[in-house]
Amino acid sequence: MKEKLKYGVDAPSVPILYIGVGLIVLIVGILALAGVITHYNGAGWTLAYGIFMIAGGLTFIHTSLRGKFVIWKNLLSGFKIKRNSKVIDLGCGHGAVMLEMAKHLDQNGKITGVDLWRSQDQSNNSVDATKKNLVAANLSVPTELVTADMRDLPFKASQFDYAVTSFAVHNIKPRADREKALAEAYRVLKKDGKLLLVDTGSKHKEYIQKLQELGMHDITMNQAGFNGWWSGP
Repeated sequence: MKEKLKYGVDAPSVPILYIGVGLIVLIVGILALAGVITHYNGAGWTLAYGIFMIAGGLTFIHTSLRGKFVIWKNLLSGFKIKRNSKVIDLGCGHGAVMLEMAKHLDQNGKITGVDLWRSQDQSNNSVDATKKNLVAANLSVPTELVTADMRDLPFKASQFDYAVTSFAVHNIKPRADREKALAEAYRVLKKDGKLLLVDTGSKHKEYIQKLQELGMHDITMNQAGFNGWWSGP
């Protein structure tokens, strides 16, 4: 029987907070509507807010467990990726993007996953958990996992054909450190290499500005739609 791959939930405290608060507010609204809580005229708004919070938490979980996988499948299908490409996944987590990228490579390619393995960024995040996923997937593509900071990569310049990163850069604070991470991604790419960056939309202008400063050209941006919502658009 094939072992089920486990990817964890991104920022697990966030959907717990949304759904937990939503349930509490919803209960208050129901009690007010039923007359158990008296002298309160905001039952309707309270119910609406509770439903909104729960929906936000469920949307977050959808993007974490399904939406981002759809995004990467669609994104990578739009590129003619050479099967011997060398790829670095920055903030690889449980290896979801590594496994999707592996579908486009052969034994002459290689995927290197880099992470700090922080559980606050992804539940049960660890190098051992990612190794288990890679072994269970029975890949023909060579892989390597490296514990390192995206802002200070332990690689020489111009090593990779592709640098990919999925909903990771926004976790780096402050802006100056996010810019360091982008600069490092650019540094380790070959001259004709490509950076595929999927992230929340709130910082897209910041990313584009920095990448242009670094000398990147042909920068394109696409909206992911519902599959990229983290509690909302």
